Amino acid sequence: MNVIKSHKKTIITILILVFGICLIVMASWVIKDTIKTSPEQVINAYRMNGYSINNVRLTYGEHPGPMFIPDYGVRFDLLSDGKTYNLFVVQYDRWEKAHRSAYHINSLDRRMNGGYAYAFYYGKVLVQICPSNVELGHELQRVLKKIEW
Repeated sequence: MNVIKSHKKTIITILILVFGICLIVMASWVIKDTIKTSPEQVINAYRMNGYSINNVRLTYGEHPGPMFIPDYGVRFDLLSDGKTYNLFVVQYDRWEKAHRSAYHINSLDRRMNGGYAYAFYYGKVLVQICPSNVELGHELQRVLKKIEW
């Protein structure tokens, strides 16, 4: 009991820090769920930023690789630096599914030495780039982050 009394301030400080960290983590989850982006809005964002987009088609029930089954998706071709990439943009009901799907796709891509696809998520939307191009993925992710939805 004397140990608790002598370390009372330390214990209270630690509890406040743990509580604060929990609040920050929960707030970040709420923020990720409030990002209202759809695959169509992603296409429009890329077009507004000068990317050439062709061959747009809706998909239902398609989920290549180690992905959760999305609500729906859109496939299209994007021209960047004279090379055509096939993008698959899908929407999930939770951001965690998009995050985990991107993680698994990128893990498979690393095991295949860049021979599969690169993926990233933004809110509840996952963007998969084939063939794999990490630099293009970072560039496309920056485009989405700078737009006010």
